[in-house]
Amino acid sequence: MALVPGGAYTISRYKQEVTIPALCMDVNETTADEYAACVKAGKCTATNLKCSPQATYEVAGKGKHPVTCTDFEQAVNYCKVQNKRLPSDEEWEWAARGGAAGTTFPWGNDKPNGKACWSGESVLVETCEVGKTPAGDSPQGIHDLSGNVFEWTTSRNDKAGALRVGRGGSWRDASGEGLKVSRPGPGFLVTYRCGFLGIRCVVEPAKP
Repeated sequence: MALVPGGAYTISRYKQEVTIPALCMDVNETTADEYAACVKAGKCTATNLKCSPQATYEVAGKGKHPVTCTDFEQAVNYCKVQNKRLPSDEEWEWAARGGAAGTTFPWGNDKPNGKACWSGESVLVETCEVGKTPAGDSPQGIHDLSGNVFEWTTSRNDKAGALRVGRGGSWRDASGEGLKVSRPGPGFLVTYRCGFLGIRCVVEPAKP
């Protein structure tokens, strides 16, 4: 995990200032191998993890790719088993913008070429191995905050509570606009599964 110092900023979605305490964030999106280990331990479920051609769970050669096809409940449970949790929309954006740096992308303000798993340079048909594009790391060394797969957050996107915000864009994005930190996260049904949505966990730093 990487420590992301706390601070205050104006979140793009709400256009209001929020204060974020320091948090620790997983350097990588949860991989298929990591999720499979949780299933093997009897602490995670494997329900419908073959939901699309881009499914990575128990697929040969995809162990280091982000796990896909998890719904919201599976994502919440996986992080809980690790003694962690999913981030909120506000926490995710703070980490992705480099905290107080407030950059356009996690790596800075340069265009995404060579810095993300996306379809803007050559059309992709699936996920990438996590950490494949280190030039796109955040200042804290966090990989793939833009591109590869969207990441579940705990933030609701509707009054009924059936949708949760996903952040970060994915391998399917062909426009750099889709990878900007300021891009409002789409709402995904809590039962939704696909080949471009995955998991990244956070936790509060240990007290000294």
